[in-house]
Amino acid sequence: MRFNRKVLALTGTALLMGGQLPAYAANVGYYDMDLGEGNANQVEPITTAGHTAVNITDPTTAQLAAVDVLFVQNPDNGAFGAEYVSRLADIQAFVSAGGGLIIHDRYVEDAESILPDSEGFDIIRGFGNGTQIDVLNDTTLVTNGPGGVIDDTSLDGGNSSNHGFAVTGSLPLDAARILSTSDPDQIVTFSYGHGAGCVVYSSIPLDFYLGGDNPFDAIYAPNVVAYGAAGCAEPIPAITCPEYQDGGYGGDGDFVALDAPAQRCNWVPQAKINIKEGSGIGFEWRGSLSEEVLGTPTEDTSHVMCIYRDGMLVSQHQVAPGAGWKEGNAETRFNGKYGDSDGVEDMIFQASLDDAKGEVETDDSVLPELPAMPSYSFSVQLMNDAGLCLTADFPLPLDRDSGGRLVSEYSYSYDEE
Repeated sequence: MRFNRKVLALTGTALLMGGQLPAYAANVGYYDMDLGEGNANQVEPITTAGHTAVNITDPTTAQLAAVDVLFVQNPDNGAFGAEYVSRLADIQAFVSAGGGLIIHDRYVEDAESILPDSEGFDIIRGFGNGTQIDVLNDTTLVTNGPGGVIDDTSLDGGNSSNHGFAVTGSLPLDAARILSTSDPDQIVTFSYGHGAGCVVYSSIPLDFYLGGDNPFDAIYAPNVVAYGAAGCAEPIPAITCPEYQDGGYGGDGDFVALDAPAQRCNWVPQAKINIKEGSGIGFEWRGSLSEEVLGTPTEDTSHVMCIYRDGMLVSQHQVAPGAGWKEGNAETRFNGKYGDSDGVEDMIFQASLDDAKGEVETDDSVLPELPAMPSYSFSVQLMNDAGLCLTADFPLPLDRDSGGRLVSEYSYSYDEE
């Protein structure tokens, strides 16, 4: 398997962020230039990131064919490993074909010679700012991933925190400049594309810290593995729910329009909801829906389920693109067992201009609080960033069926002019 950086792009607030693990396990090869094979201290960051560690004893084309990412460390302050250098052509071809390469380097001097497509790079060994690491780009998994969050102080005070830097002006314009010394022109960790794959290079002497009780080991290492395994993708911005619906009910029960921010949606003519503690929400609807507004959820269309009470947002639940989505002739479906669901277990759309229908099933983490005080509406809204916006309003209080579920359903037809 090789990575498509578009398919594996991440939502800003969901996939992997905040300690979540990915919906798939990549094979991450690990290799130490001094040992000529993987070092056991490289395994934990890989498994913490939710991936499978594979020991690489020689980075040949044959061994690289079994992995999706190569996680390399150079513990030598004076040279690069001879075996590794002898396999540079194999490694470059691996990346070009869609593989990921992550290198942490103590030597740093002449690092351009071991990086794919690095003509013009200016990478310098030096310790003038060797104890300082600042965050230049806080949108990637390197600074907010399965290990946690990194800020401008997290990696300061190491012995050393970095062994040098790349001059920012020498890097490609589209390279991701992620970490720097206290001088933003001195780049400590960066990534760039090569062919269908990506390269992450860092002057952090990571081998020195792995296996210890420190933020390099506990936070940074699993984060950078997760980033490389995701194809160095920038997160796809998550679609968020408006704070208010298009309208709501005032204290006297009369419908009133609410000020912006507001989202004008299509009200579905038929809908049903059931809510049960310990089980979550079941929501079904029928109406009209074109295929165009479903977008391409298998690749890059984000969805969100919004829950409102009296027109006010009480919770929202993101469904990321990519893993878990399947597009067929009859329906587009998300299965939360295989994707990043934020509490949504199933989401189904059957597009039709005459008789579209769909449903959403959630776990109990999505249950909103339904207060005992008088309320006039409970609403569910489904949105995506391709133009979908469907709303169903259910009057409160909801009825309770024989199974103890709170239920409500309605059906109405539009009057023809």
